[in-house]
Amino acid sequence: NNLDNLSESIKSKFIASKEHALLCKKLSIIDSSLLENDSIYNFINKGINLEKVKEIVYKWNFSGFDKYLN
Repeated sequence: NNLDNLSESIKSKFIASKEHALLCKKLSIIDSSLLENDSIYNFINKGINLEKVKEIVYKWNFSGFDKYLN
């Protein structure tokens, strides 16, 4: 809305990155309609099933992660 108040070099940078800025804005918006039938408290981490994590690490051969699975 205020492009005319900017210097030409800054103005051209804003114009050149307009699509990127709009995409970033779209990606950063939280769609609260996803929570309509759920409570935010259902998304709180209730602990990690270490055995399941180990199973996935070994199944998919995530080498290097096994040292953190004591």
